[in-house]
Amino acid sequence: MQVSNEFLAMAGYVALILIIPGPTNTLLLSSGVRNGLSKTIPLVFAEAFGYFLAITFWGAFLLSIENFLPSIFQWTRITCAIYIFWLAFKMWRISSNLDEPKEGKSDFIQVFITTLLNPKALIFSSSIIPETAFISIDNFVYAMAVFLIILFPVGVLWASLGGLMKISLNTGSHIKVILRVASCFLIFFSFLLVYSGVIKR
Repeated sequence: MQVSNEFLAMAGYVALILIIPGPTNTLLLSSGVRNGLSKTIPLVFAEAFGYFLAITFWGAFLLSIENFLPSIFQWTRITCAIYIFWLAFKMWRISSNLDEPKEGKSDFIQVFITTLLNPKALIFSSSIIPETAFISIDNFVYAMAVFLIILFPVGVLWASLGGLMKISLNTGSHIKVILRVASCFLIFFSFLLVYSGVIKR
């Protein structure tokens, strides 16, 4: 039951972080605006592949140096908390300017590489995905399954968001509210990370 609750909490935090505007989501959004949802779906698979490799690398790396630096996970969580707080501020600003993105062409390789280098992967591996996932293969498979189940609908959401923004100004106002509420949740989550990294050390 405790493991299930742990992965349930992970699912909620994964959804919150994934929905944040960022480089990968911007590419999905711009492709959705130009090419439509059906032609953008393959890019979501590129995102999934990029996150899978990046999370696997960061999780294994952090676990391998934990014996030499026992506090590595705590300090990484604090660093991630600062980054998430900055993302919350950035999201609030973006909510005030929902103009159509001006990105260039978005292809499979571009989305894959952008996701592979996305700092969110470090947040997932160090602060959100349970540490046991990088110790037990069963837990790793379970954690990544949960992660991917959440990633695909969020990716599709961003891919179709560009078209939705063109429907009416009212839709844009709803998106603005959603982004600002998510921004507040991110600030709360950043404080939780500081608590887990400092208070509980």
